[in-house]
Amino acid sequence: MMKFKRCFIAIALVICFLIPAVPASADDAYDAAFASAIAQASRLVYEIATPGLAYPFALNKDVWYAMVDNLLPVVSGVKEELRQVALKKAPKLKPAATPPDLSAVDYVLANNYTQVISFGDSMSDNGNMFQISMDLANWGLPMPPNDKGRFSNGPVILEIMSDVLNRPLVNYAFGGAESGRESLIPAYGFYIGMLDEVDDYISNLGWRPADSKALYVIWTGPDDFYKGFNIYRTSTATNVANNIKTAMTKLYYRGARNFFIPGMPDLSITPAARAYEINTKGYTEAARTRSIEMSNALNAMLKSFARQYPLAKVRTFDTFTVLTAEKQKYADLGYNVTESCYTPPFFGLPGPVCDNPGNYLFWDMNHPTSWVSKIVGQYFAQAAVGTPLPSR
Repeated sequence: MMKFKRCFIAIALVICFLIPAVPASADDAYDAAFASAIAQASRLVYEIATPGLAYPFALNKDVWYAMVDNLLPVVSGVKEELRQVALKKAPKLKPAATPPDLSAVDYVLANNYTQVISFGDSMSDNGNMFQISMDLANWGLPMPPNDKGRFSNGPVILEIMSDVLNRPLVNYAFGGAESGRESLIPAYGFYIGMLDEVDDYISNLGWRPADSKALYVIWTGPDDFYKGFNIYRTSTATNVANNIKTAMTKLYYRGARNFFIPGMPDLSITPAARAYEINTKGYTEAARTRSIEMSNALNAMLKSFARQYPLAKVRTFDTFTVLTAEKQKYADLGYNVTESCYTPPFFGLPGPVCDNPGNYLFWDMNHPTSWVSKIVGQYFAQAAVGTPLPSR
């Protein structure tokens, strides 16, 4: 019985760690009921998996190799890299400031900020996961055709925002990070949550106060909803909003005063949501409902925070509404707004790329192409110099 339980856990862990978060679309030959069962099983595994469960199996190279080769041979070429990431704990994040690239933007906005310091997930990660995977396993993930460690084909939204503001960017965002202390990827090397990023920033300060003139950006949430069955839980939005408030409070007490907290986009408009809907009817509706709940919970929390801490200047942006409108706008113009340009066999690995990324809204199943990032980054910059929320 013990051997059976260990075998079951091992298989579940590998499925969780190796199967991409987005299921393949079912074709005419694919049984829909089986696809739905697999999708639900995958979510169940994501629900319970932790790095501590994966670690003992990664200790045995032969066992790990056999599981990868038999369960998901498409990643056999990087099975040792995956094993190293499962074995080694992620080091503390120490990102260097990157100067603004004025050649990437059409204009700059006057402001009084000294720098942009950001926290978040793969929507904002511009090389942190890449660097840590290099440090742990000599393996830079995401790999080409992703651009230089980004989950896109060019600069990400927060890079564009800092370029428009003409300020250096210190970016702690890490791919897969949830808003708390967990990650979508149950492996020690990648198990970094947004609150861990904030803790690393504060630790790096030492005895120094936080820069009171910097702009602190926290953009998080989607990965919480992608985890397990959270897309069906009404409590998810509240949990994310509370985690963001915790991060803001920590930063405030260290001296931060300027906050920009963008809203979460509508998770139902992505190619990932369309793929999930094929295997799990009702997923798209649930994703839209949760996204609306997230917008409401975040707005309520930010208004409360601004009143509780009147010395803080809190700004936000309605990403949900604006991105939904932009999607419709470009659909009317003939752009492909429903499919991804790049379709890897596994998260961050090489895969086929469309001939014209400039005609696609989405780079992969969840992340925008660089031209969309430029549009949204400009919106973010404008909001970051706009009127803050009332403090009374």
